[in-house]
Amino acid sequence: MALTHSFTVGRFHCTAIQDGGMVRPASYLAGLFSVPADTFETELLARGFDPAAQPFSINILLIDTGAHKVLVDTGEAKGGLLDGLRAINVLPETIDTVILTHGHRDHIGGIVDADGQFIYPNARYFMWGSEWTHWLNVAQTTEEADDPLRRNLLPIQDRVTLLDAEREIVPGVCAVHTPGHTIGHMALLLESDGERLLHLVDAAHQPIQVSIPDWSPRFDMQPDMARATRRALFERAARDRLMVMAYHF
Repeated sequence: MALTHSFTVGRFHCTAIQDGGMVRPASYLAGLFSVPADTFETELLARGFDPAAQPFSINILLIDTGAHKVLVDTGEAKGGLLDGLRAINVLPETIDTVILTHGHRDHIGGIVDADGQFIYPNARYFMWGSEWTHWLNVAQTTEEADDPLRRNLLPIQDRVTLLDAEREIVPGVCAVHTPGHTIGHMALLLESDGERLLHLVDAAHQPIQVSIPDWSPRFDMQPDMARATRRALFERAARDRLMVMAYHF
């Protein structure tokens, strides 16, 4: 059974759906962050975290604004997302907007099904322009027929709207340019009736980065920029008293 968590941002009804999850020890995470294992474990213990069992989730956000049903990323089509949508009685065909925050497979792998059919047939897709250009080139040049980029990005070429500035995608859901993890990574700011939520997506991968933002995982494409982006996002959240969520927390 899929894990879901529903909450509100003003008038927006939101649901976080776990498309996948696992528990990892500090020693494994230390390798991802290129930090000595004993240092990683010490820092986790100092903050009350269990170094033997750190959860790592794939959390997909569904936003029902009343006028739009917006899905933030599509996971890897492993079943958790679709099970979660069924659990909250949302049909895939009712989703009209899919925001692709960046091109990694755990974010774009659920656009089409195993037969190549659109899972969200009535959706319009949105992606940052530089991000789309980078990954579309990879999709067009790979020789692997089942490459997730090739399978999922090529079919939406006539359905995608590219962004080159921070703006509303639908009323109350604004794109935030957050490069570093990838070239054109995008976070989101939701605002309704005076309440605001900043969705970090993959600008941060592990809660310890909130207090140690200079720790970048090996899969940040531009580590120095990712560090600066993380710091700016955390400072903004603290200054503006924003609610915060992240894709992998």
